[in-house]
Amino acid sequence: MQPHHEAGPRAIAATLPADRTENLARQLGLILLRALGHGLLVTWTTLWTWRERECSRRHLGELDQRMLRDIGLTREAAPEEVQKRFWEP
Repeated sequence: MQPHHEAGPRAIAATLPADRTENLARQLGLILLRALGHGLLVTWTTLWTWRERECSRRHLGELDQRMLRDIGLTREAAPEEVQKRFWEP
């Protein structure tokens, strides 16, 4: 009976033909790039959302009674929304 050895990535790669190893490395690189790209996209989207909230709330504070009524808010409800932090939905 042979002893049980856990094979690491290099040991596994050494058993594969060179073209297969290159293909696996290329695929792994693409997976990592996609993950990085997705992370950047999520970060950008979050930052953009926060900026939009901050701008919208600032503009909301500048609306008069008639404009607030047009969007379905009262003068009493507007300050509550305006005072929210940009990260608060």
